[in-house]
Amino acid sequence: MSPKHLLWSLAAVGVVAAAGAGYFLLSGVDDAREKATLIQLKKTASALEAFYSDYRRYPTTTEGLAQLRVAGYLADSALSDAWGHPLHYELIESRSNTYRLRSLGADGTPAGVGPDADITCCSP
Repeated sequence: MSPKHLLWSLAAVGVVAAAGAGYFLLSGVDDAREKATLIQLKKTASALEAFYSDYRRYPTTTEGLAQLRVAGYLADSALSDAWGHPLHYELIESRSNTYRLRSLGADGTPAGVGPDADITCCSP
């Protein structure tokens, strides 16, 4: 093999290796964001439980998570997931005190696969 071909072969191997490393690095970032979002959802669920303990009810869907901020249970930054998208809250049935708390994942739209999948947490 000529030195020129050897250099081209090494360059091709380098490009493939860099692409693979980039994929694994980005995948690790998504994993970290998913974990951070789950932690944020759990903190928000704890704030919802504290609100319930004080007021004997959860915020209505209309009041939303902003009610937790207004009442001093959460900071503004706690209303977003690790991708910067707002967390979604819905009081499903006030009599049964069930709610849905979720992040819409990396793409910020419902459903999805992998990092774009919704992350749901902690309804009683």
